[in-house]
Amino acid sequence: MATKPIRIVFDLDKHDVEYFKKLFEKAKRNVSKLDPDAVLSEGKALVKKIRRSKRVPPFVLQAIEPLDDLISMLEDKDYEVPKPIYKEILATLAYFSDPDDLIPDSIPGLGYLDDAIMTRIMEEQFEAELWGYRKFVTFRERSEQRPWASPARSRLSERLGQECAKIREQITERRTKRKGRGRFGLDW
Repeated sequence: MATKPIRIVFDLDKHDVEYFKKLFEKAKRNVSKLDPDAVLSEGKALVKKIRRSKRVPPFVLQAIEPLDDLISMLEDKDYEVPKPIYKEILATLAYFSDPDDLIPDSIPGLGYLDDAIMTRIMEEQFEAELWGYRKFVTFRERSEQRPWASPARSRLSERLGQECAKIREQITERRTKRKGRGRFGLDW
C-alpha cells in the first residue's frame, strides 16, 4: 500500500529566529580561528554526504541547494566577494560543517533539519549576493568566446571585472531597498 506524502509547514517566530541568529553569531565569532580552505572543503564534503545519503528527506536535499552557490562564490577567482560578506558566508559554512550542531547530523531523518532551517534563513540573508553571483556566472558563461586566444582571454578578464563591479553596485542597491523588509527580519 502506497503512502501519501505529508506536508508539514511551520513558521518561525521572532524568538526562533533570534535563536538561530545567536547560533550564526557564534559561528561568526569562531570563523577567524578556522582555516578557510578547510571550511570550504568540509562544506563541500557535507553537501556530497547529504546528497549520497539514502536516509535524508527530500526537503533537506532541496534546502541545501544554495550551499553549492555559496561555496562556488567563495572559490570563484573571477568574482570578488567583499571581505565582510566572505566571512559571513564562511561562518555559515562552518555552522553546517559542525556535525554536532543544534541537532546532531547522525540522528536519522532529523539530523539535517536544523541545517535545512539555517539554510533557508541564510538564503534570505544572502539573497542579494546569491542573485548577483548567479547573474555573474550567467554573464561569464555567455561571454566566453574563443578563450584559448590570448586577446580573447584579456578582453574577457576585463569584461568580467567590469561586470563584477556593475553587479556589486546592483547588490548594494538591492540590500538598501531590502533593509528592514527581510522575511525573517534579518539584516545581520
